[in-house]
Amino acid sequence: MTNEPTEGDASTRPPGSRAEHPLPAVSLAPRRNLAIWLVLAGVLASLAVAVLVGGREGTLALASLLVAAGLLRALLPGPGPVGLTVRSRGVDVFFFWSLGAMIASLAVVAPAI
Repeated sequence: MTNEPTEGDASTRPPGSRAEHPLPAVSLAPRRNLAIWLVLAGVLASLAVAVLVGGREGTLALASLLVAAGLLRALLPGPGPVGLTVRSRGVDVFFFWSLGAMIASLAVVAPAI
């Protein structure tokens, strides 16, 4: 038996690799994922606004939910809220804000929804 480093050994990894600085563990337990519950509540509130007030207002509420999700993703530290963190921070924020802007512009431009 030799004491040669194996392929996955720390001595053979290049400095700065991910294994050297692992990300903090994130729980996927439903009770610990406040962001998922808040997004679900926001979607249900948007649906209620659409049914009770009107389609345009419900669509604008959904667009504002997307903008708020992008803002949370941009401002919260660490790996971010589970359910909102999919890609890198910049890509996630870009997609949330661009989808929110597109949905809001369609809500304003669409005739009589």
